Amino acid sequence: MQITARMADVAVAAGVSVATVSNVLNQPDIVAPRTREKVREAIRALQYTPVAQVARPPEKNQRTCQPKPNSAPANEWGRHNFSKTKPAAHINPYFTADQAAQVRAALQAAGPGEGYASLSDLVVAATMEEVKRLQRKYNEGRTWPGIPAGKIRRGRPTLGEATTRKESL
Repeated sequence: MQITARMADVAVAAGVSVATVSNVLNQPDIVAPRTREKVREAIRALQYTPVAQVARPPEKNQRTCQPKPNSAPANEWGRHNFSKTKPAAHINPYFTADQAAQVRAALQAAGPGEGYASLSDLVVAATMEEVKRLQRKYNEGRTWPGIPAGKIRRGRPTLGEATTRKESL
């Protein structure tokens, strides 16, 4: 059985969204050159063929291929580090509607020029900059030992926390 790569597989391998892969294929001029090249490298590595060019539709129970880990080295924030030994951790920050609108606006206005392929890229970079600042201030610039998932309280901020946070911004 031949395994066919999907657009989602290309997106994971390139560290971008499916929409970005689609844009590279259909509207490449709106995608930052660096991002465009990462997507094209993933397309080549996975031998992805857009559905319109496939001779026959995939079989009903056809498995998808596993994307190869991204060969690009991770930068200091760990962006695009798809190593099998370091699976992605999922942390979902909660923004107010106004904050979320500003994050989206910043990504749209400056993201491609700054190398951000997705909201996650921007949020990770900003978060890691703050972590580095806190390490300099409270840990003599050294990296703290990691804390496993589940050790920190999860969920949205309480009303009191949200109010305090909003007042401090």
